[in-house]
Amino acid sequence: MTSIASAVWGGVRFCSLAVTTMLLALPAVSDTVTARCDIYPLGASQASKILPCQFSQRQGYVSIIRSDGIAYHLSPKADAVGNYLDQDEQPVYRRSGLGSAGLIFKMPELSVYVYWDAATEAIDPAVR
Repeated sequence: MTSIASAVWGGVRFCSLAVTTMLLALPAVSDTVTARCDIYPLGASQASKILPCQFSQRQGYVSIIRSDGIAYHLSPKADAVGNYLDQDEQPVYRRSGLGSAGLIFKMPELSVYVYWDAATEAIDPAVR
């Protein structure tokens, strides 16, 4: 190999290494959306609170941060899809029932209904 070809090949390898290093250094991507959270106390058939929230999911971990400052940070359990532990090591279960409109998270004391449509204009203000 000539010295010019060797220099070019060395430059290509260096650039490849630099690009690979940059890609590996990028943070994990998470999906975060503004949503609407309806809070149902255990056994209740009507929401006690309806408020905006942020829903975030990254590599199986879920965070729900309500606009009143209450946050739920859920870690996936290995035993089944949709089973989590909250920040206090309490079990949380993701439930179906909202279809493409959102997700339900059943916690020991309450259920959080997360709706992707964050619009709250049509909601009874007495419930907020």
